[in-house]
Amino acid sequence: MSIFQAIILGIVQGATEFLPISSSGHLILVPKFLGMTEQPLVFDTTMHLATAITLIVFFFGDYVKLVKGFLTDLLQRHSLFPEDKSQPGLMLLFISSLPAAILGFFLENKIESVFRDVIHVIIFMAVGTILMVLADAYGSRVKDKVSISQATVIGFFQSLALFPGVSRSGATISGGMLMGLKRDYAARFSFLISVPIVIAAALFKLLSTDWALTGISFIQLFAGFLSSFVTGMFAVKFLLNYLKNKSLQVFIIYRIILIIAVGLAMF
Repeated sequence: MSIFQAIILGIVQGATEFLPISSSGHLILVPKFLGMTEQPLVFDTTMHLATAITLIVFFFGDYVKLVKGFLTDLLQRHSLFPEDKSQPGLMLLFISSLPAAILGFFLENKIESVFRDVIHVIIFMAVGTILMVLADAYGSRVKDKVSISQATVIGFFQSLALFPGVSRSGATISGGMLMGLKRDYAARFSFLISVPIVIAAALFKLLSTDWALTGISFIQLFAGFLSSFVTGMFAVKFLLNYLKNKSLQVFIIYRIILIIAVGLAMF
């Protein structure tokens, strides 16, 4: 694996992690169809960690407010949930992370070993696309607050991202819209809830990896990490602004074209 490939895949991860077109799917498809050497899974994990850090930096002020709000409500009102539901509380983020954390703990290794190929990426990309079509067509998109029950349901949508091709942002934004959230608010909530589960999964994978067997150098990881981080900053800002006034249709069309193109290339 070259440094150039690491940079290219970092850019792919940075863009596709936040745009609802599936980063894990693209990290499988791009090397296959560009004739690149297949990168080890730990490289993908490191790229996911880079985009999680992107979100921490981008939403740093939001996370500080969440922590302060949680401590204030806990100390002054003896309540885990804030009275002002116009902003998602820290406990709501925790609740939203639980389904993916539980399912990932029990199923992630099996999913990675069974579904990490082109045909499964296309199948799950089709599933994610159908979900986005339903959200765009039937989501009421009027609310800018999240209840406990809505956070739980959105958390189950987030767990669909375990399957490469679905898209974490696509699934959680769609789930939020089907729960009645505005598109841009659903995207913001999607990004906020993804950080805990992505960082936890990434750190577990990095600490449990036998690096001597990966063939990956620090320079390659750093190159991919940096390109992923920088690209991700632009992608987050773009999507949040884009969804204020526009629908998911352009991403749905892209996914359909990609499914057809890859399907034709395979058969």
